[in-house]
Amino acid sequence: MILIKSAAVPAYGAIASSIGGRAENQDDFCCLDTRMGFLVVVCDGMGGGPGGKTASNIVKHEIARALAAAADSAEPAHVFKMAAAKAQESLIVRMQESPALNGMGSTFVALLIGKDAAFVAHAGDSRCYLFRGRKCIFRTSDHSLVAELVKTKALTEEEARISPQANVITRGLGAISNNVPEIDKVTFRKGDRFVLCTDGIWGMMQSKNLSRILSDEAAPEIIVRKLDAEIDRIGRAAGSHHDNHTLAVVDVNFDSAAKATTDFRKLLKYGAIAVAVVATLVGGIFLGVRYFSSKKSSGGSPRNVTEVVSGSHHESDGARAGEDVADSSAIKPIPMDSLRKMIRDRERDKNKGEGDAGKEGEGVSSGKEKNTGKSADEKKIPPVTIPDVDKIIAGLEDLLKFSAKEIDGEKKALDLRNTKVGSIHDEASILLKSIDKGKQPKLYEAVERVARGTSNPDTFSIDKAKNGIYSLTKNAKKVTNNLLDILKNNTDKQ
Repeated sequence: MILIKSAAVPAYGAIASSIGGRAENQDDFCCLDTRMGFLVVVCDGMGGGPGGKTASNIVKHEIARALAAAADSAEPAHVFKMAAAKAQESLIVRMQESPALNGMGSTFVALLIGKDAAFVAHAGDSRCYLFRGRKCIFRTSDHSLVAELVKTKALTEEEARISPQANVITRGLGAISNNVPEIDKVTFRKGDRFVLCTDGIWGMMQSKNLSRILSDEAAPEIIVRKLDAEIDRIGRAAGSHHDNHTLAVVDVNFDSAAKATTDFRKLLKYGAIAVAVVATLVGGIFLGVRYFSSKKSSGGSPRNVTEVVSGSHHESDGARAGEDVADSSAIKPIPMDSLRKMIRDRERDKNKGEGDAGKEGEGVSSGKEKNTGKSADEKKIPPVTIPDVDKIIAGLEDLLKFSAKEIDGEKKALDLRNTKVGSIHDEASILLKSIDKGKQPKLYEAVERVARGTSNPDTFSIDKAKNGIYSLTKNAKKVTNNLLDILKNNTDKQ
C-alpha cells in the first residue's frame, strides 16, 4: 500500500494492488498531479501469458502521458478520449510487433479531480464510486454482458456479480471491438470520498457489505488495508483462486466550484415533485366535489378515497436495500448463447424504437442514462458553430474512404473502423450539449441522429476485397452517406 497526496488540489488517499490467488498481478495503477488536476488511474489487464500485464501497463502510461501533457484550459472529456484512442493505437502496434501478445487488452477507470469538478473516464468493469457520508451517490456503469441484463431486469445486481459470465466485457482497450470510454462529470463536496477499483474488489462481496466498508469514517489508508485483507481472506476461504485486486481511496477536502449545479438539479427535481403532488391534490378535491355533488343529487353518499403519493430513491449501484442472495451455487448459470441472444434482442427492440425521431436523447450517450435537465455548467459551453458541424462532416467523409491494408487480418481493420466511428460518435455527443434545441431544432435533430447512428460500430460492417484491402460494405457506406445528407441538408447551422 502507498499513501498519495495531491499538491494541485486538497486531496489525499491510499492505493494498494494485490496478486490475489493468481500467478501474476496484471492490474496496474498510477497517480500524478497535472495542470488540470489530480489524476488517478486503475487498470485491469486481460490476455494469456504476458499479455494482460503488458496491456494494463501500456494503458496506464498512455493515459497518464496524455493528461500530463494537456494544458490547464483543455477540455478533460476530450483529453480522456484522445488518451484512450492513443492507448488503443499503442496496444495494436505492440500486438503487431509481438504475436505472443495477440488478444491482450485492459479495462480502465481514471479519475481527474479538478477545482471545478471531477471527471471520470472508464471502459470495462473497473469502477469508480463517490460516497457522501454513508451514501453512495455515484457509480460508473459496467460495460459487460451481465450489466446489460441488469438494465433489462433479467438479472439482479447480485446475480450478475456471481454469474459465471460476469467477466465478459463489452467495452475496453485492446482486443475488444468497442474502445470508446464513457465519461462522466461529477461534482463533489468537502469530505466526499472517491473509490476506484477493479472487479477483483467489488466482485468478491455483496454491494451492501462493500459500501459499508468503503463509507466508514476511517482514514483512506485504514480502509484500503482493511478491505485488501478482507478480499484475501474471502479468497483463501474459497480455495485461493481469487483475482488480482486493486483499490484506490481518495478523500477530497474542498467543494468543487460546480457544486451548485447538483443542488440546482435537486431543487428542480423536488420542485417538480411538489408541483405534481399539489396538482394531484387539487385535481382530487375538484373531482371529489363533483362526485359528492352528483351523489348528493341522486340520494347516494360519497366514498372515502385515499390517495397515497410515494417516491423512492435507489443508490446508483442499483443494489436492493437489504437484499440477501445465496451463493453462486444457488443461481443457475445462463448459457453464453442465451446471454448474447438477450443482448441482441434488447438492441433490436431499442433500434426499432429509434425510428421516431421525437424520442428524446435515446441512444445518444454510449453510457448510462443521465438526467435530461441541462446543468448550469452545460449552459456555459460556447454555442455551436459551423466549424463544429463541419468537423463531424469531415469525419464521416473520412469514414467513407475507409480502407485498411491487411496486416494482422480483420482484427486490425475492425480496430481502425471502431476508432473512426467512435471519434465521430464522441464529437457528435459533445456537440449535442452545446446546441439550443429550442433555437436550433433542425441542427439538434441532425446531430442527434448522427450520435445515435454511430453509437454501434457494428453498423459500419466491413468487407475484405481480393487484393487484401478491408473497406466498408455497401450497406455501411449507405448508412454513412445518409448521416452525411442529414447534416449537410440542415438549414439552421448559423
